[in-house]
Amino acid sequence: MYNVIGTAVVTGIISIFLIKKFNIKTIAIEKVKIQVKTFNKGQKYGGLTFGMGLAITGAYRGPIYAQLRSAYFAIIVTLLSTIFGDWLFGKFRDKLPMR
Repeated sequence: MYNVIGTAVVTGIISIFLIKKFNIKTIAIEKVKIQVKTFNKGQKYGGLTFGMGLAITGAYRGPIYAQLRSAYFAIIVTLLSTIFGDWLFGKFRDKLPMR
């Protein structure tokens, strides 16, 4: 998994560099606009929470269902926590500092 994520990050960095350096256009011959994004403290908390959950359980949304098939009882806690986290996000989405 680290190789997949690492490869995606490196590919993204190289792609953005090449797009900016050579002023690459889209298929429709439009200029590619890369917007500057502002950083907020919620991203730190969200990243830490996601990272800790991923480290503890070894799963995120997709692999949870594959782990359910293996019949490990502990994955039920992961599944219920994921469902609760999604519900919680939906409940407070309007109050979160997002664009």
